Amino acid sequence: MDVKRLAWFLCVAETGSLSKAALQLQVSHSMLSRGIQELEQELGHRLFHRTGRGMHATEFGRRLAPLAQRATLEVTRFTNEAKALRGKLSGTVAIGLPGSIAARLVGPLVQLARERYPELQLRFVEGLSGGVEEWLAARRIDIGLVFAREDSVKKGAIPLARSSLYLVGPAGDPLTAKRAVPFAQLSRCAIMLPCRPHSVRTMVEDACNDAGFKLNLLCEIDSLLAIKETVVAGCGYTISGYDSVANDVGMGRLQAAPIKDPTISRVLVMTTGPKHSITTATRAVAALISSVAAALVAKGTWVVGSEP
Repeated sequence: MDVKRLAWFLCVAETGSLSKAALQLQVSHSMLSRGIQELEQELGHRLFHRTGRGMHATEFGRRLAPLAQRATLEVTRFTNEAKALRGKLSGTVAIGLPGSIAARLVGPLVQLARERYPELQLRFVEGLSGGVEEWLAARRIDIGLVFAREDSVKKGAIPLARSSLYLVGPAGDPLTAKRAVPFAQLSRCAIMLPCRPHSVRTMVEDACNDAGFKLNLLCEIDSLLAIKETVVAGCGYTISGYDSVANDVGMGRLQAAPIKDPTISRVLVMTTGPKHSITTATRAVAALISSVAAALVAKGTWVVGSEP
């Protein structure tokens, strides 16, 4: 079976149009139409309903689409791995990571990858730690960077940096002006946090349960930018890693004090898929990520645990 036709089938199914798919694939309309017809003949069943409004996959086509996608991905992986074994890395490596990490890591990583492996493409997908883990399990990404509690780092995960959580308040706030804030004082603070399963939310609520009190949650906001602006306005506090608010603290918009007694610590870890699915390119990019992360921590560019 011609794998190229499977890729054509997937493109037509996605666009719902021969014309749009032909444009995207950079082939003629007639060639694409003939290729789809030949694939249908080979399979012995129609893949699409052809109407005046476009091409719509039949039930047969819809059920085959995930298998076709898997087959084309494996062929691409095979081709890229063969090139890598000849010493020439190519293809695409997808990386999922939280936004606060992307802001510091992506630029230096892209620059280093371009110098070392000019034919290799990187694709970055921003998301919460829980979402990144789901993407990795579904093989939508090759490498995931996630935050985890120090006592719950999964086997095989590579620690990149350790950090503590901070109580963040508006400029001039007396509580966050202190050198550190006792954890017990959080019970008297109006706190704004993202929804579960955000790693910070989970860690803070678990720590509150262990301490025997309930967090005074003012509201849930699934946007770091919106949370920071609400804190600046004096509506309450938030809790985050220092790296997420370092620029705002430097500009005098926010204040941040580390939480103590107990300290809430987390680890940024790098994870990959099952060993049998890790390509040479993925291993190479993982090594670059480790190198860039270590350099950022050493230079102080990546503030992961020290007090401001």
